[in-house]
Amino acid sequence: MPYIENILSFVIIALLSEYAKTQGREISVDLKLAYIIVIGTVYRSKQVALSIVLSCLLFIFENKDIGHDMISLIYNTNTLIHFSLYIFVGTVLGYAIDNRMVEIENKQDEIEEIKEKFNFLYEMHNESKIVRKELQEQILNAEDSFGKIYKITSKLDALEPEKVFSETVGVIEEIMKVKDVFIFSVSKGAYYLRLISNSKDSNINISKSIKVSDYIEIKKLIDTKEIFINRNLKEELPMMMAPIVVNDTVVAIIAIYTMEFESMALYKQNLFKVITGLITSSLIRAYEYDQAIDAEKYIDGTSVLKHAHFDKLLQSKIVAKQKNNTQFILLKIIEKQWRSKMIGENLKNAIRELDYVGVNSKDELFVLASNTKLEESKFLIERFEKMNIHAKTIEKDEYDGIAS
Repeated sequence: MPYIENILSFVIIALLSEYAKTQGREISVDLKLAYIIVIGTVYRSKQVALSIVLSCLLFIFENKDIGHDMISLIYNTNTLIHFSLYIFVGTVLGYAIDNRMVEIENKQDEIEEIKEKFNFLYEMHNESKIVRKELQEQILNAEDSFGKIYKITSKLDALEPEKVFSETVGVIEEIMKVKDVFIFSVSKGAYYLRLISNSKDSNINISKSIKVSDYIEIKKLIDTKEIFINRNLKEELPMMMAPIVVNDTVVAIIAIYTMEFESMALYKQNLFKVITGLITSSLIRAYEYDQAIDAEKYIDGTSVLKHAHFDKLLQSKIVAKQKNNTQFILLKIIEKQWRSKMIGENLKNAIRELDYVGVNSKDELFVLASNTKLEESKFLIERFEKMNIHAKTIEKDEYDGIAS
C-alpha cells in the first residue's frame, strides 16, 4: 500500500510539473523536493529512496525535453546540485524521522512496562488488603472464640430438627458474613433436594425442588460428603455447599449462593466446615431425640401427630416464618369421622416428606405443608378433593386458635 501511494503521489507531481510547463508558468517551489519531503515525513526512510530515484528521473525527463542531451545533462553542474540536494534532503529527513519514531516507540514501550508494573503493584495492593481484612477477622474471631462458639451452640441447642434448621440460617449469615443462605433437605434415595429454609432478605429465585441428577456437583457432594467450592463460578450453582451427615447419610445441604470471590479463601472454607460440624452435632441430637419419642408423637397406629407435638411444630414454623420468611400453609380437613375413615393415613401418602398431618386439642385434623405459599394451597385442596377429602385453608390470624 505505501508503494502505491508513493507512486500515485509521484504521478500527481509529474502531472503538475507538465501542466505548468505547457501553460508557460514558472513554479517557484521545486515540486520534486516537496514530494521527497512529504514522502520522507509520512513513510520515513523506507519510501524515501524510491522518491529520490523518481524525482531524479523526472528532473532528467523535464530537462531532456528542453533540448539537453543525456550525457551533457548528467555531467551538468545544475543537475548534480539538484541530485545532491534530493539525496541529502531525503536521506537526512528519513534518518531524522526514523530516529524520532524509534525514540517514540521506545518511550511507548517504557510506558507499557510502567503500566504493567503499576497493574501488578495495584493487584498486590488489593490482595494485601484482602489478606489484612481476613487476618483482622481471624484475630477478632480468635479473641472472641469462646463467646462465639457458645453463642452458636446456644442458638442450635434445640430438640426439634425444624428449629435447628431455622436457626442455622441466622448462624451462617452472622459468622460467614453472607446474606443468601439456603438449606435443602435430601429426599430418600437422594433423588431430590427440597428447600426448607432460607435467608429472609434474599432476592435470589431458587427452585423449591431440585433434581439431583441435573447437577453433577450436587451428586458428587452427596456421594463424597465433602464441601463444594464453586471455583469455576457457575451461575446456576451456589458459591459454597456443605452436607449435613447423620448416620453416614446426607440428610441436608447448606448452600451459600452469593459470596465475594476474594472471600472464598481457605480460612472461610475451614470456618464453613467448622460451623457445619456444629450444626451437624446439634441436628444429630435433635434426630436422636425425635426417634426416642417417635412412639409418643403419633396417635396409635397412625402417622398423625398428637396435639402437643403438632402444636410445637406449628409454633416452630411460625417462628421460622417471622425470622427467615419460610413459607408454609395450614389446611383443615373438614371431616369429623376422620379416624374411622383412615383419612390420616391416606393424607400422609398423598403429601411430601416435609409435610405433616396432626390434630389440635379439639381432635380436628390438619395438614401442615412446608415451604408452600398461600396461593399454592388450592393445588393441595384439589388433590385432596380427588381423594374425596375436603379441606380449607387456615389464615395466619387463626393459628393461635389452632394451637390452643
